[in-house]
Amino acid sequence: MLLLEPNTETGIFEAGISRTGEMIKLEAIIRPSIGIFTNIGEAHQEGFKDIQEKLRQKLILFKDASKIIYCSEQDVVNNVIGKQFKAEKLFTWSFGKESEVRVSKREETGDGTMLDIIFGDINLELFLPFKDKASIENAMHVVSLMLLLEMPPVVIQSRIADLNPVAMRLEMV
Repeated sequence: MLLLEPNTETGIFEAGISRTGEMIKLEAIIRPSIGIFTNIGEAHQEGFKDIQEKLRQKLILFKDASKIIYCSEQDVVNNVIGKQFKAEKLFTWSFGKESEVRVSKREETGDGTMLDIIFGDINLELFLPFKDKASIENAMHVVSLMLLLEMPPVVIQSRIADLNPVAMRLEMV
């Protein structure tokens, strides 16, 4: 964040924590207007009483966000977020489950994955140049953000078509 120019309008930040109390400090620095909650796992679990406590701590980052984007298929995430935030603040996506953005069809091809996506009256067909679950979920978070920001389907398709698989986490592209 120290390298941001004063006229920067958009930033993408990953914020991680390993124990209770850390996220409130990060929230004061990042202060996101839109939050994307990707998932919750066992990493750094030793710093928390249970997975729900870790999730509640992570969600502190989004306390003042206008929208929170997340996959509604993780039951623990869906339940905790649903209790902690008002419904109008939430923007969900899923693979078939009822949500704002729904993947109605997912089909592996030789070199990637085809997705049929429904958002209101918009039907979107996208090709993703990867097959692994994590990359597909990350792409769906991005697609959901683009739909939330009311980007035209043709723009979404062209931008997603430019994606390249990333060899490892935190690699610069």
